[in-house]
Amino acid sequence: MKNLDQKITFGLLAISFVVISYFILVSDGFHGGGDSLAHFRLAKFSWERPIYLLDHWGKPFFTLLAMPSAFFGFKGIQFFNLLCGIGSVMLTVGIAKELKLRYYWLAVPVVLFTPIFFQEFFSGLTEACFAMLLLFSLWLRLRKQFVLSLIMMSLLPFVRTEALLLVVWFGILDLIERHSVQVVLLLFGTVAYSLIGWIAKGDILWLVNEMPYTGGDHIYGSGKLFHYFLIMPEKIGRLPLLAASFGLTVLAFQSWHTAKEDRWIINYIVIPLVIYIGFHSIMWYVGRVSLGLPRMLAVTVPLLAIIIIYGFNWLNGYLTSWFVAIFCWSLTFGVIAKTYNYVELPVPLGEEEKVLEKVAAFIHKNNLADHKIHYYSLYNEVSLDLDPHYPEKCQQVIHNRANPHLEVQEGSLVIWDAHFAPNEGAMPLENLRSNDHFELLETFRPEIPFTTLDDRPFEVYLFLRKTD
Repeated sequence: MKNLDQKITFGLLAISFVVISYFILVSDGFHGGGDSLAHFRLAKFSWERPIYLLDHWGKPFFTLLAMPSAFFGFKGIQFFNLLCGIGSVMLTVGIAKELKLRYYWLAVPVVLFTPIFFQEFFSGLTEACFAMLLLFSLWLRLRKQFVLSLIMMSLLPFVRTEALLLVVWFGILDLIERHSVQVVLLLFGTVAYSLIGWIAKGDILWLVNEMPYTGGDHIYGSGKLFHYFLIMPEKIGRLPLLAASFGLTVLAFQSWHTAKEDRWIINYIVIPLVIYIGFHSIMWYVGRVSLGLPRMLAVTVPLLAIIIIYGFNWLNGYLTSWFVAIFCWSLTFGVIAKTYNYVELPVPLGEEEKVLEKVAAFIHKNNLADHKIHYYSLYNEVSLDLDPHYPEKCQQVIHNRANPHLEVQEGSLVIWDAHFAPNEGAMPLENLRSNDHFELLETFRPEIPFTTLDDRPFEVYLFLRKTD
């Protein structure tokens, strides 16, 4: 049976890799919006400007890991995320083996094809990488590689900041279980990056002083406390959630028997899962450092996969193997069918990007590409082939919002979009439209109207800075 599980695992992995790779190559669009482009941009230009490896918002350890693949373009960072997904599967399998669980091949369909995780492969986002590194640190701990495990855990906040809460929890567990001074290794990542920042920036407290989530409360919205629980059926799927609920129920009853494997899953899988979802739920509810984005749930998928595998193993003790196999394959085909119906393939350009493509076409058609361009959406860099490191050619964001004509030189273009310009750029449209120094060249709207951040109708305005 062990050989059969291995054969199924590697067979499914090989097929999945080929299929997903094909769709990455043929897709014009991507998931993750501006955040995907921003992470790619930092990783791409880190080769020329290593200081980007210390960009707090970009997540320094993620940027370092994504840097080699970003050298090959945006498709490169998408393939990096696919490899992180494959790594997450292999580590889920490794953890299941350490816990002596069968049916670990279920990790392939559950992790790779759950809709919210599947979309990560078409993005430049951090969730797939974070999930892989979290699993890696847990796998090392299971194998009693405590030093390496603690060091890896210490680096998790430099892939996703909320990992600080998980690090605290893992530190408490380490003190309870081992009573070892090695727990101080959980400070390794913070100390290392503080010292590197001190050398490079002259500020040993740069991790605090450059925290990117302060002063942005005007951007973040708020919503229901159970927002993430309510969207789980759509973003993860009812079948995986039902299987995970069954696994959790079994764990709750089995915990009375104090089995070592059961306690480990509760401490290192279930409680971190609750901490992670609870944090994002509370932050969205109170309107702090959260936009309520569904993609945050991608991190939970491999953890749910372990719980699902555990539940099927318990079931195997009461039902015949062939009957359990029917449940497993039903789940597999159900997950794949859900993603097939949920994710459009090949991935098309997003509605905002389609409008920005019209802007780029207008600029090229009217021979305006040689003008300096001010913009807000990072997709303008893609559609117009802009390099932000040449200020004589382009500039992201106009800093003099009250009097933009004093900053924008004559003959320059300004691309104002309803998503990024009034939010991250804090530039009201009226500051350009009512300014006599600017001429409105064209307005661009989607064929089917939709709203963007802050419930604004999405539209793009192209201005020309007139000659005084």
